[in-house]
Amino acid sequence: MGKFTGVSIICILFAGMLIASAPYGAASAQEEGRIDNQKEAPLPIKAKFDEAYRNWQTYCDTPDVMYSSLRSTYVENEPFGAIINLGPPALPFIMEKLQKDKDNDWQGGDFLLWYAVKEITGVDLEQWDLFESEPEIVEKYIQWWHENKASWSQGHAQ
Repeated sequence: MGKFTGVSIICILFAGMLIASAPYGAASAQEEGRIDNQKEAPLPIKAKFDEAYRNWQTYCDTPDVMYSSLRSTYVENEPFGAIINLGPPALPFIMEKLQKDKDNDWQGGDFLLWYAVKEITGVDLEQWDLFESEPEIVEKYIQWWHENKASWSQGHAQ
């Protein structure tokens, strides 16, 4: 045996018992205090948008919705409302989806996101008397975004 004294051995055994009796994964008191004092960081707006968008897509993929020809079926629901509730910070991500859908000849089904832009901004570019198609309306919102992006990105909408 080495140079351990009886007191050293008792201290080592006692320390081992303390470690063994601690719950698995328990943090030290200092770590617990740090954790308690930290607030959970909010999700970045991109992550919130991605989650809301996925939920809306899942909703749109249900049989009751996917075969509907009514715009209201796609935009008057809780998942779409979650996109709208993200407010102006979500506009760049919405506009990115609209542009991508346009670039893919409207095959993605995201063209209805123009309605979220309308609801978030209060800008209504739809002309009911012209019976415009969804892609025609999206074109107007894409043009509007190119002209107004800077003011909306700075948080002071006009």
